[in-house]
Amino acid sequence: MSELERIEQLEKEIRELKGLNNEGIPTYSFSKIRDKELKKFLSIKKAISYDIFESWFNNSIEIATP
Repeated sequence: MSELERIEQLEKEIRELKGLNNEGIPTYSFSKIRDKELKKFLSIKKAISYDIFESWFNNSIEIATP
């Protein structure tokens, strides 16, 4: 491998580590992206619905003795 090829390979690896593809568009691995990076691109809102727990907590319990 020539010195020029080695340098090009290193530059490619650096771009990959920084999350840049050949066009300069950032790409992210799902396991490596963080909340603050997502907030740059998206509006993240908490959408919590407590209805799913309604049957758990408001379920009538009957205890029968033999």
